Amino acid sequence: MGFFTEYLQWIVGLETSNSVNVLGKGETPFSVTSEDDIGGFVAHNKSLRMEGERVTMRGLAHIYNQPLIPVPKGNEVPAKTAGEAEFKTSLQIEADGGGLARGETG
Repeated sequence: MGFFTEYLQWIVGLETSNSVNVLGKGETPFSVTSEDDIGGFVAHNKSLRMEGERVTMRGLAHIYNQPLIPVPKGNEVPAKTAGEAEFKTSLQIEADGGGLARGETG
């Protein structure tokens, strides 16, 4: 399980603050896959255990060439609504805890 690449900018609040907003250190790798890759994979397989690549929240700042903004403990990722901020924050907490990585680590 991981994130779709098409939603990474939203998860880090890039559309709200023009920066990559990261909870914690942002150094835990997590899986990302494009929606197109999933569609092609599902058409030929019965299992969804796949991974396109691994990134870290911190690495997204380099990928998007945007500033990295640490989100202080107890705060939420910037968003347009309170519910959206809560959801983005919960997704980042899951990623930071290693719950969104597939395959071998290290």
